[in-house]
Amino acid sequence: MGEPGGIEHFEFSALPCALGYRVQADLRLTDAMEAQITNNHRIPAYQSINDALMAVNVGSRIRLSGYLVEVTGENISRWRSSTRRDDATMIGGCEIILVTGVTIIDPSGEP
Repeated sequence: MGEPGGIEHFEFSALPCALGYRVQADLRLTDAMEAQITNNHRIPAYQSINDALMAVNVGSRIRLSGYLVEVTGENISRWRSSTRRDDATMIGGCEIILVTGVTIIDPSGEP
């Protein structure tokens, strides 16, 4: 079995508050690769941040700045952010980020 080399080897599905994914049948993820897959919910702090998030293309490398938050309100259940990468749960294992900055990273690794 080989390892996936790019986004084209993945199939993602969105569920309410969850992320599903699978790779092509002849490929397998290493533990290190699996640890890099995250389910992030982003709340833009400003309209300009929303515009920047909406301009990101599939396959782009980005750096987000912000805060992990808990969402509460009338008629909704408390929605808590995960605070560690190794919680290994499908539900509750997501990061809810109040985004205050978006940086597109050049493929060379330089912002």
